[in-house]
Amino acid sequence: MSIEGYDRNENKYECFGSNNSCDIEDMFTVEHFQPMVATTDPQARDRKYTSPSKIEGKSCGNCASFQGSAGAASGGCPLFAGYKVSSKAICSAWVKKR
Repeated sequence: MSIEGYDRNENKYECFGSNNSCDIEDMFTVEHFQPMVATTDPQARDRKYTSPSKIEGKSCGNCASFQGSAGAASGGCPLFAGYKVSSKAICSAWVKKR
């Protein structure tokens, strides 16, 4: 991601080509640089990872393994180390978040 400018009062960078701002802390997390897991990845196929989920009320976003923040579009998952998963996806290891 490239940046357009820094607003000192808000402690945010303007994302290039976007009307959104990015928290500087979010820009430097390991998760930020991880690629999304592809449904064609052998590990994803083995775990029946599909995006989006076709099961109402079940998705990575409400799974106990999902490491993204509440409402995040994607996040880490220990089952797919080194990759992000979509919060709207699902796999065979889904367990309800408590």
